Amino acid sequence: MDQQAQLQFWTQLLHLDGFQVVHIRQDTPADPIRLTLIPTAPVGLCPQCHRSCDSIHRRTESDPVRDLPLAPRR
Repeated sequence: MDQQAQLQFWTQLLHLDGFQVVHIRQDTPADPIRLTLIPTAPVGLCPQCHRSCDSIHRRTESDPVRDLPLAPRR
């Protein structure tokens, strides 16, 4: 499975409306799979002022979100 097919697979599997998977990282087979998602809408609402915005204000990395295991993977 090529990179683009993997990204599409994870996007469909997660079924998070308004987001798509753009990067997959797993350093070793024992490590958890880390996914990077971006919004699909070109404009979003600022959670602080509730105005529309087309740029990202926060540039720091988010804490990892943990979910239930998928098969033998964390």
